[in-house]
Amino acid sequence: MQHVFLKHILDKQDSISPARDIRENLEEDESFDQAIRCGVCGHVITHETEQISINGAHRHVFANPSGLVFETICYKRAMGCVVTGQPSDEFTWFPGYKWQVALCGGCFNHLGWRFISSTTTFFCLISDQLIWF
Repeated sequence: MQHVFLKHILDKQDSISPARDIRENLEEDESFDQAIRCGVCGHVITHETEQISINGAHRHVFANPSGLVFETICYKRAMGCVVTGQPSDEFTWFPGYKWQVALCGGCFNHLGWRFISSTTTFFCLISDQLIWF
């Protein structure tokens, strides 16, 4: 939804707008790797090529112990995130993994979690907190 709104805003801008020029240049470049950004501040968090399949899927729906439901997408890396807190295995959604809270490195909005095992690390990010551009 946010991506559609952003595209609508860009489409309404003047044809000589720098944003329109950038978008058109990116759309023409077939090798363009779509940036995944924070839905609050627009800070680049990761890229679509970082998507990873965990337990057979890259998208998951989970509920936390308070009953809040999260639709998530898994990424190998999320360079635009900062991680906080000690790794915890309480209520982990992925057996064998500990988790930490992942925040936007630009505005500190809660974006999801980093999961860590003895061999693998990945990010599980909340889809409605992200925009694709």
